[in-house]
Amino acid sequence: MTSDLTRTVNVSVVDPVTLDLPERLESARLAADCFAVAAPHDPPVVVAARAEGLAHRDADDGSRLVRAHLDGRLVGQASLEYSLTQNTDQCHLDVSVHPDVRRRGLGRLLAREAARVALQEGRVTYNAATTSRVPAGEAFARRLGARDGLHMLISELPLAQLDAALLDRWVTRPDADLYALRTFTRVPDEELERVAAVLGVMNTAPRGALEFDDWVVTPAMVRHWQDTMHATGERTLMLVAEHLPGGTFVGYTEVFWHPQRAVLVQQGATAVHPAHRRHGLGRWLKAALLQALPEHNPQAQRVRTGNADSNAAMLGINRELGFAPAFTRDEWQGDTRMLLGHATA
Repeated sequence: MTSDLTRTVNVSVVDPVTLDLPERLESARLAADCFAVAAPHDPPVVVAARAEGLAHRDADDGSRLVRAHLDGRLVGQASLEYSLTQNTDQCHLDVSVHPDVRRRGLGRLLAREAARVALQEGRVTYNAATTSRVPAGEAFARRLGARDGLHMLISELPLAQLDAALLDRWVTRPDADLYALRTFTRVPDEELERVAAVLGVMNTAPRGALEFDDWVVTPAMVRHWQDTMHATGERTLMLVAEHLPGGTFVGYTEVFWHPQRAVLVQQGATAVHPAHRRHGLGRWLKAALLQALPEHNPQAQRVRTGNADSNAAMLGINRELGFAPAFTRDEWQGDTRMLLGHATA
């Protein structure tokens, strides 16, 4: 291990929405450098989009950045994000250290300083994520005393290998079907309430050992998320299943991509309300979206998705479609107060 940096860096705590554009670009470039090492075969982070995202925050959310500069250069940062109205004892923590200065104590320093800020906000529990693409992340999380709460399998589907006949079978529905699909690239105002309600179905997804209260999705949240995506240039395609007799949305699936890295499409959630399962809605939604994707993103080559390894139903659907394991992701949960002690070890 090389020399300790903790006595020579300048640490500051800022509200990211107050940063000017050069400062936001600085943070975004650090994220891009870290991502390039972790995922050298993925399209690079779009720095301008990442910087623009830092300028947008929902009124019900809070965030802070703990930034570490060395000789005027940003070499590390810890991001804290939290809701002001829900799960108010918790926060999400992400620690990034530039590859050039790792293993010199900076990650522990950032975690400790982030813990101080989190505790000032009453956040006694933190959540974090690591992937198998950066094995040191798991070791770091364990060293800080976090517990592994949810193990996820990240899988990829090469679109060139899609079975068109399979998709046709899955989108074939019975006569007098009780369900219909709706397609959104931007949720219209008059549908915000129904979309917010169906997004709440994700509260039924496997949580592993993670402990938190159900999240309530509001129409204002949906509009904020969509406005932020528009501001950063990100595109989205969402399909929802409507139960015609009830006039409610009962299932959905969505994907995201940025035009500058359009070859890789990120699959968001796919969920069906428990009362409407076993009607083929999950397969229908996934297949119909994959059939519609080329029209909206003709450059797409791969779709990437993540599922809890305990979610046998969705993993089965993805395997039938041709998704294959790419790497793993772990969701961690820990006591924020422990960071103050473990981060100095």
